[in-house]
Amino acid sequence: MNLNLFLSPKFRLLILCLAATIGSAVLINGQQKAQQKPPLKALLIAGGCCHDYTGQHKALFKGIQARANVQVDVWWTDDKSVNPPLTIFEKDDWAEGYDVVIHDECAAGEKNLEVMKRILDVHKTVPAVHLHCAMHSFRNGTDQWFKHLGLQSTRHGPQEPIEVKYVDKKHPIVEPLEDWTTGKEELYNNAQVFDAHPLAMGTQKYSRNGEEKTDVAVVAWVNEKQGARSFSTSLGHNTFTVEDERYLDLVVRGMLWTMDKLNDDYVGVAYEGENEITFVKGKPKPQKKPAPAAAVNLGKAPKDATLVSVTASSVQGGRDPWMAVDGRQDTRWCASGGSKPQWIQFEFEMPQMLTGASIKWEREGDAYQYKIETSADGKSWAVVADETGNEKKGETGIAFAGKAEVARFVKITTTNVVGGGWVSAWEIQLKGPEIKKLWPKLDEKQAAALKKEAEKANDPLAKEGNIPPKIVKLTPEEEAEILKDVKVPEGFDVSVFSSWQAANYPVYVAAAPNGDLYVSSDGNGSLGREPHRGR
Repeated sequence: MNLNLFLSPKFRLLILCLAATIGSAVLINGQQKAQQKPPLKALLIAGGCCHDYTGQHKALFKGIQARANVQVDVWWTDDKSVNPPLTIFEKDDWAEGYDVVIHDECAAGEKNLEVMKRILDVHKTVPAVHLHCAMHSFRNGTDQWFKHLGLQSTRHGPQEPIEVKYVDKKHPIVEPLEDWTTGKEELYNNAQVFDAHPLAMGTQKYSRNGEEKTDVAVVAWVNEKQGARSFSTSLGHNTFTVEDERYLDLVVRGMLWTMDKLNDDYVGVAYEGENEITFVKGKPKPQKKPAPAAAVNLGKAPKDATLVSVTASSVQGGRDPWMAVDGRQDTRWCASGGSKPQWIQFEFEMPQMLTGASIKWEREGDAYQYKIETSADGKSWAVVADETGNEKKGETGIAFAGKAEVARFVKITTTNVVGGGWVSAWEIQLKGPEIKKLWPKLDEKQAAALKKEAEKANDPLAKEGNIPPKIVKLTPEEEAEILKDVKVPEGFDVSVFSSWQAANYPVYVAAAPNGDLYVSSDGNGSLGREPHRGR
């Protein structure tokens, strides 16, 4: 090895140059890291009626953090009511530590004026961003929220594409943005404009009752007259809109503008740290009690009727399968729950030539997806109509594969209800050259149940007389509803002593020193509001 090479002046100069270059690179990189601004902090509040907040809160915080040096913490609930549990607003300092708040809640039923005051007090100094249904929230009988927003919206149009045109091209939020057209979206109206400064107008064209209509409204605006700056857009009903890059670019620029941070320190600088997500489980949806089934008197079969025995996979009490062919519009077959699939089966007394079917489903606003099969023996089945991809809502009619089928058994299996309802049908008609009218042929069990229901309906005590008391266990939600307006001094607990179903007519109430409560009651007292009733 030639040591003179390493000791030569040229080699020493080369080493010094390399060292200086590496040192400069390290210094420059260190300076860049030192110069990067700390992230801003945003609070995103989402949840409530009518929208996919499960997907939208993710699309928003991920989309914002990818576009700006902003940590987006999330508070959200999966509650689907118009009055979701917005517990975050229970304290005056609910937004402490945040540079901006993004309102994406849908809470028209939140009418508490104390909550409204806490929100507006914060936004005297903390900027706000309002998205879509925030415009329809906090309808408490005042115009405080709408003045904070800058304009009031009271309704929206159909879901059709909206042409978005930026009208203040010099405003820094929209200056680099280009006009665009959404997918199917809701155009919110402008019922009253207060201090809103429009940034974008939306135009929506659609047909109604054979007439072509065009609606125009402000869809993005700012407000600088109600405390801290705010930016709002009424777009964003569907998740695919919220995920759209053009939508996210608009929201991010509007958010940064409200904080006066619409600059290169934050725009295009992704936040790569962790964010905090707080999830609040929605309130249990109260179970609606099914409406009582109509009293049925089947009567005699018409002379030209074709008799069928009808069975089903499951039955809700009082809504038997044969009610789907009794010719009445106020009785129906209904499955016992919301699970799928569910089927209803018809058996003729002898094989019939069949050409099609029509089904009047319970809910006109839902699309029922189903298939129809026929069989000669009730064991081997052939599909004659496959509507498992049906999107037509309400009553449906179908021809059997373009040809007639001879069968003794017909089975209709519902695989899905678009909208989530139970499987239920008012009337089902099977069609064929020899079939004019279907009529139920009851078996012994069905006939006995019908007789029992008829006797119950004709019982004179069904509408008057003494109601025997009974113990009914209330759900936590039912008990809470009774107690919601009861106020007791601090340190006392309150609970429901008895449901009304268990209480007789009280004559007097007495309490012993040890806390025992004695209630004297009269079983024939008039407790209810119905005439000729009482306990």
